Amino acid sequence: MAINAYWSEIMKEKIKEFGRFLTYGRSGEIEDEKIRGSFQRKVLKAVFWFFLIFFICGLISRGMYGAMLPRVGVESPRKMSLTHRVEAEGNVVENKRAAVLAKEGIRIEAVLVKQGQSVSKDEPLVQLDLNDLESLIEDKEIEIEKIRIQIKAMEKNQMLAAGEKAVNQKRANEDYENTRQKSDINLGKVQDKINEAKAERDRFPSWKEYVAQAREQDGEYQTLLKSIEEKKQQLEEIKSKETASEEEKEEKKKEIEQLKLEIEEARQALAGYKESLTASLKQEWERKKEELEQNVSSWENENRQASLQKEEDMRMAGRAVEDANREAAADSSLELARLEKRELEKQLEAYKKVKEQGGKILAPMEGDIVEIHAIEGERTGDNALLHMTDKEEGYRFRAEITKKDRKYMNIGDLVEVKIGKDEKVLSDIPVETIEESEEQEDMYVVSFPITKDMGRLGDSGAMKLSVEKGEKSLCVPLSAVHSDGMKNYVLLATTNWTILGEELKAVRRDVTILDKNESTAAIDSGAITEEDRIIVSATKHIKEGDTVRLLEN
Repeated sequence: MAINAYWSEIMKEKIKEFGRFLTYGRSGEIEDEKIRGSFQRKVLKAVFWFFLIFFICGLISRGMYGAMLPRVGVESPRKMSLTHRVEAEGNVVENKRAAVLAKEGIRIEAVLVKQGQSVSKDEPLVQLDLNDLESLIEDKEIEIEKIRIQIKAMEKNQMLAAGEKAVNQKRANEDYENTRQKSDINLGKVQDKINEAKAERDRFPSWKEYVAQAREQDGEYQTLLKSIEEKKQQLEEIKSKETASEEEKEEKKKEIEQLKLEIEEARQALAGYKESLTASLKQEWERKKEELEQNVSSWENENRQASLQKEEDMRMAGRAVEDANREAAADSSLELARLEKRELEKQLEAYKKVKEQGGKILAPMEGDIVEIHAIEGERTGDNALLHMTDKEEGYRFRAEITKKDRKYMNIGDLVEVKIGKDEKVLSDIPVETIEESEEQEDMYVVSFPITKDMGRLGDSGAMKLSVEKGEKSLCVPLSAVHSDGMKNYVLLATTNWTILGEELKAVRRDVTILDKNESTAAIDSGAITEEDRIIVSATKHIKEGDTVRLLEN
């Protein structure tokens, strides 16, 4: 509004200047003051009406523009505690259902009760055909006698088979022991031979000892060795001989030289003979040692063969023992016959018990008949004739809640329930079980026991639970939260200055929802503040960037 006033003053000044120009700018043409004053007044009057009409049109235009803008309601985020309500409809069901059974195969004569009927304990429920029952008892007695005769014959055959088995076991054990003794004797003999061969091999001298013994026994070797020793002795005698003249000394020297030459030749002869003797002795020593090793190896091989033979003989004898001790092929016919006899006796006893009751099936407890499966004229089967409740066990209230509501409800929470046509209110009832529904996905079954005074079987009702979460710092109405399919966001009403003055514009702000109930959402404090004006309602659809105006209270 201040801007509009400013521009109006400027326009007025411009018009006045134009009027003065028109009035005084052509003074040569207009000389009469009266005419000039009249003209001036007409110009001012015309300008006045122009601006008046311009101003009125501006007001009308701005009013029409404002009237077309969507009006919005705003609220600032506030602190509050979120309350979640869990509500569900359910029914009163039996707390315990009992199946009423009867021995199968008996014809049903009459069903004595109706579905929903209350019955007392031992009250007749179904009447069975007594004539048919008598016939069944006679048939069972005949079957029992037949199976008794079969069992007696089987027991006698088992005794005969046991005696024959004992004889075979005794013979197999004796053969096993004889085989073991013979094998041990043979192995003992072979082991003695091995020990003798090893002793002979161990007595054989080493290569050094063998060579030394051979040289002592070889005449040629000893002769050459003795010749060298004799010459050495002669050399020592000559060296020790006294000489007087030069001729004698020269003669002595020649003799010494001659003896050294002979000793060297004798040594070369001994070395040559020693080398040839050693070569022949080496071959002879290795051959004899190899023969001794082969002898040991031969007897050890014989021992292995004897051991293998013993293992084979003992394995065959052991198998014979195993065969003799092996249980006969499993024959369960006798045990099955005994079981069959006991089962027939149990069936006969059950038929007789039903006969003693006059063919009537009695209620095992006080309760209500829930389902009837028995059909008159047909025979009883292995299924229940009917199902009934146990009145002493009371009832249960059962309702289904969604997966979303499941996170707000826990076992032990206290709920409020309205049951029956008169909507009897039951408060502070603890939840006993919460289980996944077997029939519907993402649904949970909530149940808790109630007494028979709280409701009747089949009554419908409604369950309610209020759960208050902790205080949240920034809460806004759920109507203020929008989604584009990817993110949640709110629209803020922010002030925007234009040539037409102050305006409000819708600004998007992406938010994270921490929690929400059916009316309020708690927003993460990082997205908005307590001073922000959140758009919570609008007279028409708005989007980010739209110009809006506030709803008037």
